[in-house]
Parts: sequence; C-alpha cells; structure tokens
Amino acid sequence: MRRWGVCGLAAVLAGCIAAAGAWAQEKAGVTVKLAEGVFAYDSPGADVNNGVVVGSRGIFVYNCDLDKTYKQLTALIQKEGQGKPVRFLGNGHAAGDDIGCNGQFEDMGAIIVGSEAMHKDLVEKGPKRYKERLEKAGGRLVYPHVSFKDRAVLDLGSHQVHMILMGKGHTVGDTVAYLPKEKVLFSTDLLFVENHPTITDGDTANWQKILATLRTWEVEALVPGHGPVVQGKENVRKAIDALDAYFSDIRGQVKALMAQGKKLAEIQKAVDTKKYASWGRKNVLPETIKHIYAELGGKGE
Repeated sequence: MRRWGVCGLAAVLAGCIAAAGAWAQEKAGVTVKLAEGVFAYDSPGADVNNGVVVGSRGIFVYNCDLDKTYKQLTALIQKEGQGKPVRFLGNGHAAGDDIGCNGQFEDMGAIIVGSEAMHKDLVEKGPKRYKERLEKAGGRLVYPHVSFKDRAVLDLGSHQVHMILMGKGHTVGDTVAYLPKEKVLFSTDLLFVENHPTITDGDTANWQKILATLRTWEVEALVPGHGPVVQGKENVRKAIDALDAYFSDIRGQVKALMAQGKKLAEIQKAVDTKKYASWGRKNVLPETIKHIYAELGGKGE
C-alpha cells in the first residue's frame, strides 16, 4: 500500500472550487475545476501554477513548489482525490518551483516522470541550484524515475495524460501535459500570462516556434506556468498570441537599437515596455533584454 509522506495530507486547508474568469487574476490561490476530475491550483500573483488529474486508477500531479504550493496541492488531493493514490508526478522542466516536491511525492509512492532532456538538465543544474534550498525547506533533490524521449502517455483509466517534450523554449527540457479528450493543457513555463517571462536558460526564437505549434492544438483550458488560468478556446489563443507578440516586439526593438550601434546598457534603458505596464515580474526585464541581445549576436559587456 502506498503511504502519504510525513508532511502529507493531515491538514485540511480551506479551498474554493471556482469557475475561473478568462483573465481574472486571483489575489489568493484558488482551485479551479477544468473538467471532470481535472483541476488546477491557480496560484496568487506570479507564483507557479499546478495541476491535478483524478482518474479511475489513480492521480496525476503536474509540478509542485515545496515552499509555495505543496500544502495546497495535498489539500486539493485530499478533497477531490476520492482516496486514490498519487500514481504519477510529472516534471515539466528543471526548476525549483517544478521539481521541488519530488521527494515528498516519492514518499507517497508516486512515479516521477520527466523527459530525457529535462532529466539531463536537472542533473546538470540541480546540485548547484536547488539541492541546498530544498534541504532547507525539508525536501530533497530527486530526479525523475522514468524518462522518455518525445512523449509518454500516462493511463489513469478514465483519463489519459500525454506528456510531450516541446523542445527548448524556456529551458532545454520543456514538457507539457496535455489531456486531448478534455482539451486541457498544462504548459509549465512555456506560457506566462500577463507576466514577463524568464528566458535566461531559453531560446526565444525557438520558443515562438513552440507557441506556433501549441496554437494548432485543441485547447479549451490553459494552465500556464505563471499567471491566471485561461478558459475558452479563443481566450487560450489570445494568451498564446500575447506572449508570441511580446517576443516579436522585444526582439524587434533590441535588433533595431543594435543596428543603431547602441550598447547593452543603453538598450536596456531604451526598450519601450509601456504596453506591458500591467504585467507582473518586471524585475526580469533587464536579464530578458540581455539574453535577447546575446541571441542576436551581441557580445558581453
């Protein structure tokens, strides 16, 4: 029998099942029911979002931040999980707010699943970036138990979760979780909604190609890595278009300023971001511009 971890499901936290507005940003985290047995934890502000799929044969969880979402996820599982075991924890990419609860879910008996590219990336980054932080928070660095090259289909009986490697966008191992029957997409950090994206480990040109691919999928509900959950096919398309247009805009401005002979520091001051005044995570902008400058051939200064 699988067991819940020491810090498992003892506490019942107040939750709210809500039909999320297409663009409504919640001041506090909220559980959103997206389809029968399919839930998102829509985190407050720019914190990471998570997914839970309750199937007839068990539960799938998609990413988890030990510091900020573990308690909420375990409360959600206790409330909606019908006493079923957590069979799988999917890792979307190698980041602390994605793989942070691997140790806790391993203790529950879950199989940790990630792409080969994500696994390799975590092996390279994890010990230096995340190990100490996780241990201080009461966790530990755990790598995926099962890795796949391109796609893994996780059978929960009533639900099937397709974990699909999309290539290098936000990171080299970006992997989405897609439910084709329910038309739900958990995108990890390939989608930021109304928030500036982190791109320091990414490739914005290829990221735009990934967005073009996602735009062709049948998606009625989108759970982005950061920002509010989006529902409705047209609203999902608008969310994808918004990030795509953002990359085109910032890349275009940086390229034009480089053509004028501007230095990096001058470019960082000159890029016009007024149209994104309402977006969160403005603190990442200097690094975003620096990274795009390098992508376009600019030399370190």
